[in-house]
Amino acid sequence: MSSARYAFALITASILTLVTPSIAQEKAAKSATLEQMAEAAQTPAEHVKVSKQYRDRAESFEAKARQHEEQARKLEKQPRSPMDHKWPSMARQPWVKERQLAMEARRAANESREIADRHMRISVEALAEGPQRAQQPVSSGSDN
Repeated sequence: MSSARYAFALITASILTLVTPSIAQEKAAKSATLEQMAEAAQTPAEHVKVSKQYRDRAESFEAKARQHEEQARKLEKQPRSPMDHKWPSMARQPWVKERQLAMEARRAANESREIADRHMRISVEALAEGPQRAQQPVSSGSDN
């Protein structure tokens, strides 16, 4: 029975090792695609589309930040060992890492919102210049 569990654990671990890099590559490809769309956006409609996708990205980062904050609260409420009370500076504090991750997610959300606002401004300015200007490509500079 022990060898069966060992074999199952080994198979599971090998599957996870194969799947995890592909998930990371998928996320990187999504990010690269969005950045490429932002750079290639020329018309107001394209800028609006990029803005919407960056706003969606900001919402997902905010959701991740809330999850990390909730996890940090749970970890902080867990009972501590006597060693934690005796030597608090040497105690491991796992909630600190969760708070750090939440802060990073909030920063990424703010950056995504800023990029979304920039693309929205570009599209509105192009539309405000007139209908014939709205059909022409808009120069967005280096605003990925």
